[in-house]
Amino acid sequence: DPGDEENGNGNGDGTEDAAFFELRDLDPSEATLPPEEDVLPVTSVTVENTGNVEDVQYITLEVNGITTASAELVLGSDEAMELVLGSDEATIAAWDRVSIEELGPGDYTYTISSEDDSVSGTLTIESEPDPQNFEIVSLSPEETTVEQGETLTVDATVENVGDLEGTQTVTLDINGIDDATELTLEGGETDSVSFNVETSDIEPGDYTHAVATDDDDASGSIRIDERENGDNGSGDGAGDGSGDDPGGGSPDPEGSDGPVTTERM
Repeated sequence: DPGDEENGNGNGDGTEDAAFFELRDLDPSEATLPPEEDVLPVTSVTVENTGNVEDVQYITLEVNGITTASAELVLGSDEAMELVLGSDEATIAAWDRVSIEELGPGDYTYTISSEDDSVSGTLTIESEPDPQNFEIVSLSPEETTVEQGETLTVDATVENVGDLEGTQTVTLDINGIDDATELTLEGGETDSVSFNVETSDIEPGDYTHAVATDDDDASGSIRIDERENGDNGSGDGAGDGSGDDPGGGSPDPEGSDGPVTTERM
């Protein structure tokens, strides 16, 4: 009927001949990939021609706003097809392996589009795990005074702030008197070590004590006071100058290592 042609209907029922490629059921809509992965995961989407005529349209895939794949698809009226990409079962052969190797860690959007419609999902590429990193969280005591002959206890809390498990040596040093223990921590794990130092052979004075890992260290100050009953018992303080007075001298700190014991807390 000429009137239909003038109105642009073409069907005589008030409708125009047109195709409409609708997209739905994107799976997965969210995906997380390890940093070593360099291809898009297996993805599917349903495309349906909800129009009343057969048509051919380009279906495109964009990742991070860049078109990475495109192919023609023919669908008749009310015909639907599930498109699969990223596998050996890919509906479109060229989409069996969609490379994303140029993408670094971060969050991205991937979009599948027809000329009429589109659906989008999110893609997260994880960062490389941080290596082990043993930080000294706390040191106790940071400052203290003990009497010569008392046992000095030094506690340290260590945290692996990295992502990977590791084993490191934790050391204590007090003016050349040292001890060490191995500590294994998973990523994010915290543990404590305790060092017991006998001070009988350490000369009275002020010292720095330091606890260290491969990655970090912490230090504090210790004062060792002379023991109250440390004289030679003569009561006159004179001495005979012979140098062999058992109570009147102090050992050389450079040549003496007081015993040290270590405990895991």
